[in-house]
Amino acid sequence: MKLSLVCLNLCLLLLTFTTFAVEDQKQVFSLAEFERNRTYKKILSIPDAYELEVHVTGNTEAGKEKVFLCNEENQLITNTPLSGQLNYQGVIVGSIIRLEFKTGTRVSDGQLTVEIAKKDSNQVYHEIKTKLIASANKLLEINAAEIKAMLEQHLSELTVLRDKVNEVQEIKPLMPEVITSLMNLAKVYHRLIALHATITRTHQQELEEIRLLKQRTQGYRDKTQKNVKLYASATGSSEPGDLSTVYATEQALWEKLFTQEVELEEKLIAFSQKISALLVQLTERAKIYQKSADLAFMSETAWGILKGLTQETEIPKLSGEISNEDDAIRKLLMQIQ
Repeated sequence: MKLSLVCLNLCLLLLTFTTFAVEDQKQVFSLAEFERNRTYKKILSIPDAYELEVHVTGNTEAGKEKVFLCNEENQLITNTPLSGQLNYQGVIVGSIIRLEFKTGTRVSDGQLTVEIAKKDSNQVYHEIKTKLIASANKLLEINAAEIKAMLEQHLSELTVLRDKVNEVQEIKPLMPEVITSLMNLAKVYHRLIALHATITRTHQQELEEIRLLKQRTQGYRDKTQKNVKLYASATGSSEPGDLSTVYATEQALWEKLFTQEVELEEKLIAFSQKISALLVQLTERAKIYQKSADLAFMSETAWGILKGLTQETEIPKLSGEISNEDDAIRKLLMQIQ
C-alpha cells in the first residue's frame, strides 16, 4: 500500500512538472489594426529560458510607426527601432522581451506579430560542442604542417653542421659550406617568423570563441540549477532534491561540458603560449645565425662561436612539449565528441 502511494505521488509530481515545464514555451503578441498616436507595451516572458529566439513580422508605416525590442535590462536588442516591412529574427540571452510599439498619426491597417520561443537546450548543447571542436582544431592546425616541416629541416641541417664542425680540423675548405648552411637556417627561421602575426591572431580569435562558448555553457548550467528551485517552488515541494532527478541528465551534461571546456581552454592557452615562445626563440636564433654567417665571411675566429651555437637544446625541447600538448588536446577533443 505504501509503495502504491509513493508511486502515485511520484506520478502526480512528474505530471505537475511536465505540465508546468511545457506551458508558455512560446509567447506571441499580435496586432491587426493600430490606433493612432498610441503606444502599445507588452512584456513577453518564458521564465525557465536562458536564451530566447525572437521573430518579428508585419507591416508598419515606415519611419512613423516604430517597434522597440528591449531585453531584461531595458537595452535595445536591435541596432535601431524596427519599422516598415518587418522580418526580424534573432537570439538573445535572457527570459524576457520588453516590447514597445509607437503608432503614427492615423489609424493604420498594418500588422505586427512578435513571437518568442525558448531556445532548445539540446540543440544548443550540440551546437556548442560542434563549434568548440571546430575552433580547437583550427587553432591546432593553423600552419602546423608548415611549422613542423621547417623545424625538421632546421634540426636536420643543424645536426649536419654540428657534426662537420666537430669533426674537421682544417676550417678554410669547409667555411663556404658552413656559411651557406647558416644562411639557409636563417631563411628557414625568417619564413617561420613571418607566420607569427597570423598564427597569434588566429589563436586569439579561436580562444575568444572558446571563451564565449564556455560562457554560454556556464549560463545554461546555472539556469538548470535555478530551474530546479523554480519548479520546486511552483509545485510546493519543500525538498528541491525531489525534483532534481527530473533535470539530472540535462544538468549533468552541462556540468560535464563546462568542465571539459575549462580543461580544453587551459590546454589550448598553454599550447598557444608554447608556439609563441618557439617563434620568439626562432627570431633570436635567426639573428644569431645571420650574424655568424656575416662573421664567418670576415674572420676565422668565428669558428669557435659556431661550435657553441650549434649546441641547440631549447628549440627541440619546445618542439617536443608542443607535440605533447597537441596529443593531450586531441585526446580531450575525442572525449568531448
